[in-house]
Amino acid sequence: MIETRSEAHEALEQFVLLAKTSKGAALHELIKNVIEANNVFVFGELLAMPNVKELKESSPKYYNLLELFAYGTISDYRNSPDAVPPLSDAAIHKLRVLTLVTLANTQCLLPYTFLQEQLGLDNLRSLEDLVIYAVYENLIVAKLDRRMSHVEIRQTASRDITPQDLDIMTGTLSRWCHLADNVSGDIDDQLLTANEARKLFLDHRTRLAEEVENVKRAIHSTQDVSLSSPMNVENRAVSSTSERSRKSPKVKSSSRATSAKFHVSSTK
Repeated sequence: MIETRSEAHEALEQFVLLAKTSKGAALHELIKNVIEANNVFVFGELLAMPNVKELKESSPKYYNLLELFAYGTISDYRNSPDAVPPLSDAAIHKLRVLTLVTLANTQCLLPYTFLQEQLGLDNLRSLEDLVIYAVYENLIVAKLDRRMSHVEIRQTASRDITPQDLDIMTGTLSRWCHLADNVSGDIDDQLLTANEARKLFLDHRTRLAEEVENVKRAIHSTQDVSLSSPMNVENRAVSSTSERSRKSPKVKSSSRATSAKFHVSSTK
């Protein structure tokens, strides 16, 4: 979205200051000047002023004129030309530019034929000049594509918002806030569920670790009792005796063999 330039705010501010003390024919003339003025493309502040609102009853055509440039399009003017005072060529050109901004806010690709019909332009050169003017006034960022016969919209400024649009926006924002509250509540519920599941998992892991330690201690205790039992001590003693018994006969055989050798030697 394009931001309105400071020059435009300054230009509008001058008309707002003048409108505070203007009434009757002076106010009518001020409205005619503001709709033709360069750099002024929004009119909401003027419409909100009490003396301008009084024009609804005293001079409805001039109030309608200001509303037309604030919210309307060139098609609205063609459909009801008698609802407003006659427009100068400069005012019609500006209304076409504002109409282009409105169309640019609705879609990104605007065919030449569609724009010519909506803007009331008979030739392509006039259309391209209007688009270029809007670009230089920082109302749109666009590309003219003659080969494809369309205007490619990349960015666009905003126009004044009607009271009906405000109601729609308020309703949309209210629904969005309600939806956001519901989503936030769902997220809180999911976080609570996730935290509870995590706590159960940690508790289970702790209990499992304790059970593993208990099993390890039980195994170690069983091994210690087995090694220190009387039966095991006796078995170790018997095993030691058997070992000595197996070694003793070998020593005796060796002694007998030595004696035999000695006896044979003596005989000789």
